[in-house]
Amino acid sequence: MKYCTKCGTQNEDDSVFCLRCGNRFQEVQQPQNQQVPGIPQQPQSQLPYTVPQQPIKSKKKGKGCLIVFIVLIAFLVLTIVLAVAFKDAITGPSHSKVGIVMELNDDQATDVLSIFEQCGIGEISSVELFQASEDRTSYYVDDVETAAYSGADYTIVVWVDNATKTILEIYFNGVTIYADGEVKAQVSDYYISKESRDTYRVNAQVYVNQCLSYPDTAEYSNISGWNFGVRDGLDIVQSTVTSQNAFGVPSTMTFQVKFDRSTGAVVSLILDGKEYIE
Repeated sequence: MKYCTKCGTQNEDDSVFCLRCGNRFQEVQQPQNQQVPGIPQQPQSQLPYTVPQQPIKSKKKGKGCLIVFIVLIAFLVLTIVLAVAFKDAITGPSHSKVGIVMELNDDQATDVLSIFEQCGIGEISSVELFQASEDRTSYYVDDVETAAYSGADYTIVVWVDNATKTILEIYFNGVTIYADGEVKAQVSDYYISKESRDTYRVNAQVYVNQCLSYPDTAEYSNISGWNFGVRDGLDIVQSTVTSQNAFGVPSTMTFQVKFDRSTGAVVSLILDGKEYIE
């Protein structure tokens, strides 16, 4: 049914004119959501509800790659440090000094240091060319232990074959300790350690004082004026003392005391040329 817009009379859907007032019907487009008289308004169709979009935080690109890069760098640095430490543990300062001065490769330097160790020669403090010939070359070698004390000449002389770079002889304080590929003696056989030196120096003064006329006036040389040596299995101590003689006159005398290496007992005491041990 349609209604006349002029008088509101209900007419048939196909009517052209209103039955009551004769008003001509026209097709009128009704605006959306406008209610037509007599016709219930249809509810407006609901559009689907759209959830508000949340801002998406962009991930920082490259952070993972940076961490991997840092780990790789740290691993590389650690590898280098360990390699250097391992090399130093194998070679060390002695290995470098001997190898450079004697012109040895790593294997040759290792062999030389092995012989040094067998002879009781410790960490090398210096190596110096002594003599050179066509076939062989000699070197002065000092280790930390024997070269640490002044007033004593504990020289290590090493002869090396020029062609094979092998050790021919080693002399310590004039005594052969290595020759013909064999260790003949240890450095300790001809060397007095620091502890033994201190003990011998104190004991020597005690025995020398017993031979002086006025021991209370005795003045001994400083440490540099004491000499130590080893001969025929005896440790030898030499120095000087200034004391009043029997006439009360100050006199400087030289003394030598020999100690048995195994027992430490005094076997000889010579003061001013006189032997006091029978």
